[in-house]
Amino acid sequence: MLRIPAARAREWLALIAILAVAAALRFWGAFHDLPFIYHPDEPQNIVAIQQMLANRDPNPHLFLYPSLPYYLNALAGALRALPVWLAGGTPDFSEPISITMGATFAPDAGAVALYRSMTIFAGVLTVLFVHLAGKRMRDAATGLLAAALAAVSPLLVDDCRHVTVDSYVVLFEMLVLLASLAILVDGRRIAYIAAGLAIGATAASKYNGAIVCLFPAAAHVARCGLSPRASLPLVLAAGVSVAAFFCLTPFVLLDQNALQGVGYQFGLYSGRHQGMEGQALSWYLAQLWSGCGIAAPLALVALVLAWRRRASPVLIVAGFVLVYFAFISTFSLRNERTLLPLIPCVLLLAAWCAVELGTARSPLRRVAPALRQLALAVLGVALLVMPLRATIGQTIALTTPDSRATAREWINTQLAPGALVAVESYAPFVDPSRFRIVQAERAIDHPLQWYVEQHADYLVLSQGMFGRYYFHPEQYPGEAAAYRRLIAPLQLVREFRDGGYAVLVYRVPAGTAN
Repeated sequence: MLRIPAARAREWLALIAILAVAAALRFWGAFHDLPFIYHPDEPQNIVAIQQMLANRDPNPHLFLYPSLPYYLNALAGALRALPVWLAGGTPDFSEPISITMGATFAPDAGAVALYRSMTIFAGVLTVLFVHLAGKRMRDAATGLLAAALAAVSPLLVDDCRHVTVDSYVVLFEMLVLLASLAILVDGRRIAYIAAGLAIGATAASKYNGAIVCLFPAAAHVARCGLSPRASLPLVLAAGVSVAAFFCLTPFVLLDQNALQGVGYQFGLYSGRHQGMEGQALSWYLAQLWSGCGIAAPLALVALVLAWRRRASPVLIVAGFVLVYFAFISTFSLRNERTLLPLIPCVLLLAAWCAVELGTARSPLRRVAPALRQLALAVLGVALLVMPLRATIGQTIALTTPDSRATAREWINTQLAPGALVAVESYAPFVDPSRFRIVQAERAIDHPLQWYVEQHADYLVLSQGMFGRYYFHPEQYPGEAAAYRRLIAPLQLVREFRDGGYAVLVYRVPAGTAN
């Protein structure tokens, strides 16, 4: 009979348990809002996927992001529709209905759940790859601890619940790291080719994902130095990555409108986005602390220890963290998703450091053994409990009904049918079959007289939009004052503050002057 070593069996059992926790946390609350969608970016991605399936067209006609995530989701959607096709029928690929950004109804909620499940699968697979990377960096204990940290990370968990591309970026980033660690160990050509394929897949998930080319470049330099004669495998990896990108996003070359979408995405990050701008360095540091807990400062300790011990695998990961963090801190736009590629790397560094502190070379070696063991146990618990607590709290808040749900029910049942309702972004979904709707990204984009001329009966404000100005008048004094002027002559019909989210419904009197 085949015997599995006890240590290997324990590792496998622990890994299976970690992956089960990772899946459970990501599925918990993933479908809480359906058939409504609150995320602002999901609808356009879902529309692209559904249109590809309905028209049997491989061109997504949307290039804000590359095409690989669309192809993966379209494949899942095609498998879902396969029984209908085989029976000679025509599947219904209904598209989401949006009345404004952040206010969307999904007639085919099952499709949305499927596509979100694909993102969750990518997230769970990332946890597995984090384990493999930690194991290559040091040992199985490092891999298991890093995987456990990734499984409960609030930033990684939250992003997996949406039909967005960033979880795919992190997934393929880990493949690049694994290939780069293989380059460091033996430098075989197949490792360079694998790194190139993974870089192409990362960039084909999000354009700025190409920055993961730093991993194999650093691994190559660490192994071969800067000699031009030894650079041929690196050139091979670069060529493979470019070819892989265009194979996975072919219509960037074939669609004449592609460059417009690519340019918009790069312009967005270099421009302004009110409510998500300014003080990027301090904001990202705060997000690292809230999302990683003590793993963030422990990663810095890992950098110091690795430098002293010339631990090349750790220095490769740490170098990417420093370069990428410096890179994103230069932009005006800041958001949690931009930080995601750093998170598994920070967790890998923290896990390596925690295990290193338990070795004979540890800076704690002069501490009494019993006290050292107690300190390490407390450190391990703190590493896991802090992010797990944040993830659970985040999910409970996510699954608690807020004013977008309660206000939606009240508006759709209590207001007179046929009324003209003006909404701004992130408002509750107002039923377009029951009401006439006029929308503006921000309510203050139009003066009050404009709403009067449109014969609006009601104006609905949502915290997701007006709150970024109204609650921060010191940062946006002009916009906050504009909201005060807009609502001053209006009659407040109903105020909702359920779940800590404010929705205000105002009556627009006929003939109101500006």
